[in-house]
Amino acid sequence: MALLQVNRLSKVYQDGTTALKDINFEVQNGEFIVIIGPSGAGKSTLLRSINRLVQPTGGEINFKGRDIVRANSGQLKKHRREVG
Repeated sequence: MALLQVNRLSKVYQDGTTALKDINFEVQNGEFIVIIGPSGAGKSTLLRSINRLVQPTGGEINFKGRDIVRANSGQLKKHRREVG
């Protein structure tokens, strides 16, 4: 099982700006990844979505097998302690 799985992740802000569209990737335990791109490409929105500081519009985020998109406040506190 992957440590982090992101499937079909999207984020559209209220003003209609599409920050993320159909993002898919996996991170295996012990693996390092780098997120690069120009200003405005959605890097910060992606990271904030993984930490649920931003609510995704659609898609799935699973961390250690737990569904982060549908996590309640108690589950989010635990998740945020584990994710940097």
